[in-house]
Formats: sequence, C-alpha cells, structure tokens
Amino acid sequence: MISLIVCSRTARIPQELHDNVEATIGCSHEWVVVDNSRHNYNIFQAYNRGVSQANGDILCFMHDDLRYHTQGWGLIAQNAFAQHASLGLLGVAGAHVVPNAPAPMWEFQHISTVRIWSKEPLSETPFDMYGPLPDGGYWSGNTAFANGQSNVAVANVDGLWMCCRASLFREGMLRFDEENYDGFHCYDADLSMQVLSKGYDIMVNTEILVEHFSQSMLTPDYFKAADKWYAKWKSSLPIVRGVDLSDQMLEVVRCYTLDARHREEHLIEIGRLRNTHAFKIGKALLSPVRCVKRLLK
Repeated sequence: MISLIVCSRTARIPQELHDNVEATIGCSHEWVVVDNSRHNYNIFQAYNRGVSQANGDILCFMHDDLRYHTQGWGLIAQNAFAQHASLGLLGVAGAHVVPNAPAPMWEFQHISTVRIWSKEPLSETPFDMYGPLPDGGYWSGNTAFANGQSNVAVANVDGLWMCCRASLFREGMLRFDEENYDGFHCYDADLSMQVLSKGYDIMVNTEILVEHFSQSMLTPDYFKAADKWYAKWKSSLPIVRGVDLSDQMLEVVRCYTLDARHREEHLIEIGRLRNTHAFKIGKALLSPVRCVKRLLK
C-alpha cells in the first residue's frame, strides 16, 4: 500500500487533487494529510508527523498542487521498488550530479533527468527538451541522460513528488531533519543525502507524468537552508550517479553551479531594492528628467 503524505496549506486538500488521485493511482492507498493551514509546522515537522501516521510500505510525499496525467502511476512506483531491491527514493525530477557547492537544486546545473507534464511546449534554456503527448499536452524537461530507461539513477530528487521505502523510516535510518532546518527548503536534498549515506539508490521515473501548478521561487530563505545543507554534507560531496564525469568536468559543474547561485542571489537582491521606498522615490524624482531628455532627442 502507498501512503500519500501531504502537507496541506488548507484545512482539507483540494477536491480536484483528491478526485484526480483516486482516478489515476490504480493501487491500494491511504491519505495522510497534515493540516498546516495555521502554519503550525515547517515542512520537516509536517512530514515527520505524516510518517508517524502512515501504514503503507511506500511513502509518497507530494505537494498539494499537482495533477497526475499517468494512469496507474501507483503501480508504476510499486514496480520500481519491486524491481530494484536497492532503491530507496524515487522521484520525477532530479540531478545526476551534486557538486561540492552550497546549491543542491537540480535546476542549477541541468545535468538532470526530468519529465513534467505541461500545457504547452516549454524550453527555457538550451538544456531543456519537450515533446507532444496523446492527451494534447506536452512533456517538458530533460531525458537526454535516461537512454530510454524508465528508472534512471540520480544523485537527488525534487520534493514536488517523491516516494520512499517506509522501512527506512521505521528502522530509524531516515528522518526529516527538523533539528537542523526550519522552513520549507532543502528537505528533499537532505533526504536524498540520507538515503545515499545508508547505501540505497535514488532514481527518477520517466513514465509518471505530473503537472505542477506553481513554480518554485527562490528566496533568501532557500539560500540559508542551502548553506545549512552544505555545512552538514560537504564532506560527502561531490555525488555522481547515472553519468560518467571526469574530475575536470566535475570542477566545471561546480563553478557553473556556484555562478548560477550567485546570479540568483543577485536577482533577488535587485528585486528587494526595487521594492524599497528609496528606489521608488528616486524613480519618481527621475521621471521628469527622463521625459525632458526624450523631448530633447
């Protein structure tokens, strides 16, 4: 049985999500909904609370703003664990490389396997791929490293959807680290490192297609969590799974990742400055000057 563990932003999960799961999962399951409408828990606390209430042999941690586009996705997940005895954690998006850098997000370096459902073809960077689907939508992401496999070895997974062997939690090998973290970031990156440290594998499944209604927004809180994650795990880095990279290429990935982090931090700071009173006052004062310059031209 699969236990569906959801940290819900409302007192009840959306009816659309409930109905969609019931229509598509295709196997025995239970709902474990942690009501976080009053913001009583951070994500680490909420998921630990959910784990303590779950009865399934597979724990599925999922966001409350998803839609499934694959029939029988629960059976696909169960089969992945049955076929791979060493599989500890399964996702739909993840990186093949986690470099020695305080930036564990898979989007930072694009050496990843990702296959997400979208309404239209998405290709935001040269690394992205997409293709049409029978239901009128598109898959978007990166499957270049999958080599036609349904379950692909990776170094971490994204927390929008991830399934884990319940036995790893019940035997005390895994626990969401609410002692070192707070907030809602890096729970997936930390869990991924825990799984690998216990000798289990992590994979991304390319058959299960989910639609994610919200986009992750990087904030200063993310980078604070990333620094905590790095302080905890830097002695175990880098991690490479599912690809072969030379030491020289690993250094290239590390530098690229750090540069991506710095760019994102810079954009966040620009956004913060633009919301300050000083910037707004300065913009208002300069507007007449700009009008005069246009007229003179």
